[in-house]
Amino acid sequence: MRKNLTLLAIIFCLIFIASGAFAMVPRVKFPEWNKTNIILSDWDPIKGILTITVEIEANKIPIEKCYSQPYLQSNFNKLLSKYEKENIKQGEKAVFTHKLNIKNNSENWLEMDVRAKPDIAGMKLLIRSEHTNNPAMREILEAEANNIKSPVFIGTSMPILTRDDIALSATPELAFTPTFIDNGTKYYMWTPLETADNKTTNAAIKLFLESVKEKDVKKIEATCQNLIKRFDTDKRSIVVKKKTETGSSNKQSSEKGKSSANQIRFAIPTKTVLEFLKTDLVCMKAILNKNPEELESAYKEMKPGYHKAFTAYNLYALFKSLKKDEKAETYKKEALKELPAWPALKN
Repeated sequence: MRKNLTLLAIIFCLIFIASGAFAMVPRVKFPEWNKTNIILSDWDPIKGILTITVEIEANKIPIEKCYSQPYLQSNFNKLLSKYEKENIKQGEKAVFTHKLNIKNNSENWLEMDVRAKPDIAGMKLLIRSEHTNNPAMREILEAEANNIKSPVFIGTSMPILTRDDIALSATPELAFTPTFIDNGTKYYMWTPLETADNKTTNAAIKLFLESVKEKDVKKIEATCQNLIKRFDTDKRSIVVKKKTETGSSNKQSSEKGKSSANQIRFAIPTKTVLEFLKTDLVCMKAILNKNPEELESAYKEMKPGYHKAFTAYNLYALFKSLKKDEKAETYKKEALKELPAWPALKN
């Protein structure tokens, strides 16, 4: 009896497979129909007010029923502010400005609930133009477009770090800090943490940090290149261990559960580590050799990212220290264009 049931089950599965019930569904994705930017546009550390600007551009088709609403993790259920716009014509954009009360020298998580409804007729035209030679995909996407009855999520979740000098969308472990000082001028660097799971990598990080303190260009270059090579070869991420407030307050948990609840682990991707270390190296060499032209050349080759804004700041500070004020002002503007919530640089 059991054998017969097993045989029947196998036949049943084979029929389903043959009929395509288990076939892979093609990936369905709408064409890009909007351009949305969420920017930390200003930060007042004294008053504790962070300004966030949300830009929703109808760059390809008209947009309807768009709104923007932020939530902070620390008071997630509290409505902070909500702005709405009924229609955005093609080629135009809506701009919403949120002002949040947030503690200085704190880290938080921000949920940006931004939504908008694409114009269905416009979306269908966009689908047809993008999938001219794929009628099957065109039919699937048009059917999906017809099912859009309410605004679609186009927002994001982002970490928020507030300090006396700057507000960043980053965790403290990924933040550049003004810790490298040369002849009284502060420069921004990224400091790798000695928390990698690999002991050899930790030892290499320690040697690099010691050479930075000594400000020996040759040692900095040798230890940094060694670290870059190690991460490039090893491909292991830096694993960060952090204590959590919720875990430490849970008195009723067992000692074993308590220690695990007190700690969270997350990894910094190897690609990010390599990018930041290379930025550190080129900045420190240029600063110690008083060679801003070398750093300018590297800056122009850099991919977009907030590490590039800190390189622009370092160029500003280096040119300023060399009494080249016009050049310094150029890079100050570049840095603020990328990271406008930077009161220390604005002032």
